Amino acid sequence: MPAILKTIVFCTANADHGQSALIRAFAEAAGRSAKAGRVVVVGGPAPDAGVSPAWSWRSGGDPDMGAVMTELESEGYGLALVDLPPVGGSDADPDFGFADLIVLPVEPDPDTVGRVGGVLGGIERKAIPFVFVIHRADPESDAVGAVVMALAQYGTICPVIIPHENGPRRQKPSEDDQVTRVLDYLLARMDRLARRAAALTPVAPDERRRFPRWSCDLPAIMVHDGKRIPCTIIDTGGGGMAVDCDSPAPDGAHITIEAEILGTVFGEVRYVNGTRMGFMFTMDASAQTDLCFRMADAIERSSVRRSRVS
Repeated sequence: MPAILKTIVFCTANADHGQSALIRAFAEAAGRSAKAGRVVVVGGPAPDAGVSPAWSWRSGGDPDMGAVMTELESEGYGLALVDLPPVGGSDADPDFGFADLIVLPVEPDPDTVGRVGGVLGGIERKAIPFVFVIHRADPESDAVGAVVMALAQYGTICPVIIPHENGPRRQKPSEDDQVTRVLDYLLARMDRLARRAAALTPVAPDERRRFPRWSCDLPAIMVHDGKRIPCTIIDTGGGGMAVDCDSPAPDGAHITIEAEILGTVFGEVRYVNGTRMGFMFTMDASAQTDLCFRMADAIERSSVRRSRVS
């Protein structure tokens, strides 16, 4: 029985982001993994001699990528890693329709958000799931924390950071170890997305907020005025949360939310509607960075979907 092909498209807005080298590392990691099946890399520069047999290469002209993926699937490939040329400009509209998942490699530098903004427009128009992967990074640097906070308003960030092997503070585990962990995360994410596809509710363009939102169902405790009150987190995003609570705190109150997966969260109530209460985060940048990674994990572990907060 032919393999079912999974397609990951890599796309950046800058030719200097080391995308092709990163894809090569993913291809070699996939070649060592029983989860990926046969691996093919589509596009990008031709590989050097002696590259792992998992690495295959095709290019040329402007092919019908849907037809290419169909052909690769018929040949028994299980994973295609597609190396798209850099995309720039808010009106850029590359062909993403054949992708199961789009990976946006990001280096921790001040111009990152400005560059990825031009790529996101085309991705959102095609409604393809995407994830940011931070690489060439020192996980302990302040720059990584700043980039995480900046990207959190746009979408999901892979919780595994790929270090820069030649950086000032070489980290363990190694770059190869982290690439393998990221690949496992991406494959698992595609499996979850496939299982949830029937339940996903697209967000209309006029309903989008500055910060993406996800509906969820997480038990928690609200601490306010010396009282500990059970509540349920029903919506979360990069800027705040909404909870359902029998005794909500008043508008403007400073509260603490304790949840097993997310830990302790501090916020200021911005609205109350019956038993529903929304609040914005009031933690410092470092705490919000940690929260972003915990939210990414919670979102992956919960049955969640993008939603609009009414």
